[in-house]
Amino acid sequence: MRCARWVALFAGVVGAVLVPAPSAVAGGSVFQFDRRYYVPGDVATGHVTYSLHGTGSGRWRDRPYFAYLVPGGRWIRPPHIPADALVVGQVRMRRLPSSVWLVRASVDFRVPAVAPGAFTVALCNRPCRHTIVGDLTGGWITVVGSPAEARLRTVQDNAEARQARALNRMEGRIRGLERQHARDQREALSGLTRLRDRVAALSERLGEAESPAAAAGQRDGREPGPAVGPLGWILVIGLALLSVVLLLLGRRKAGPRPPRLRDGSVHPDFDRVGR
Repeated sequence: MRCARWVALFAGVVGAVLVPAPSAVAGGSVFQFDRRYYVPGDVATGHVTYSLHGTGSGRWRDRPYFAYLVPGGRWIRPPHIPADALVVGQVRMRRLPSSVWLVRASVDFRVPAVAPGAFTVALCNRPCRHTIVGDLTGGWITVVGSPAEARLRTVQDNAEARQARALNRMEGRIRGLERQHARDQREALSGLTRLRDRVAALSERLGEAESPAAAAGQRDGREPGPAVGPLGWILVIGLALLSVVLLLLGRRKAGPRPPRLRDGSVHPDFDRVGR
């Protein structure tokens, strides 16, 4: 019901703006009918609270006002009433005690035997001189061919309204996620900038700490040499071992020492071989 009322209100505003009619732009209030779709023979009932403080040409003293069913979404142009417009009833009006400007208006009528389509519920007094009273313009209904069609179209409208609300919620959620993603990106970039600044500051402090040590080495007449790391020590030990191996191999190549006699001289056989 609330969805149908909002649709009727939107249709009223659009109709007041787009449909050519005398002083149509002065209207702002429209009848809210109990249903949107009717079949001939149904009773249509509409209510509205409107303000007399409007720009319509009609006034409270110009009562009574009558409701006309005008096909095709057309309007009444006083003093001429379209030939196919049907008067369906008198509009009841009463002032509200809460304000001298507010009026409660209602209309109910049995939908005549007309062809299916969109109809304007237009107003005019007698003789027809004013179609808008205060800010009340009239209303809109749709006549369909059968009760089944009326129910089907109502269900379809409700489904479309729910879909529109779901899409609006989804779009709102997507916009929220996009804003959150943008905030996360800004925070990440800010954190990266702070990290870079920290690294630069530490590098600067390291350079300042190394400068006095280098200056002290120059004053002592020593050039700061590279520190011997683990790889350097491995190379030193390897070279030492290689030297020992080469020394042992050199001794093996020299051959065995010749045996000597008790007096310390070389054995005659070895002495001959040596010769």
